[in-house]
Amino acid sequence: MSLRDDFLQRLAPEYGWTRLDATGQKHLLTHHRDQPLRRAVRLHLLSEEQFQRYAEDLARSSEDGDVQRALGLIFIHLDEEITVESCAGVLTDVGLQQRRLATPSWFTRRVPEDLVDTEPDYAWVLDPPRA
Repeated sequence: MSLRDDFLQRLAPEYGWTRLDATGQKHLLTHHRDQPLRRAVRLHLLSEEQFQRYAEDLARSSEDGDVQRALGLIFIHLDEEITVESCAGVLTDVGLQQRRLATPSWFTRRVPEDLVDTEPDYAWVLDPPRA
């Protein structure tokens, strides 16, 4: 099992989500602890190789170098971004983005409250959200 799949398994008890693409790089988070999110959030995980590189780099920067703990830290970052209210706007996207000639980096995208309705929503895919 890849590190990205391992991370998604960590999400399953807390979040309802569905995959948005065939490669598993984008997911739509719809529920948190069986409650609908105020607005669905797109989760970007990049390719398995890029996700693994990010997790291993995060593990190397810690005291013990444990990749499983790094996955836990990624989960905490995600959970905080989604569950903590922010005056910076409504969360629409979170996850990893590829930087030019560098390892992937964590990012969030927020939209001002008054522009939420102008942001396009994704259409549902064939698979129902996992809860």
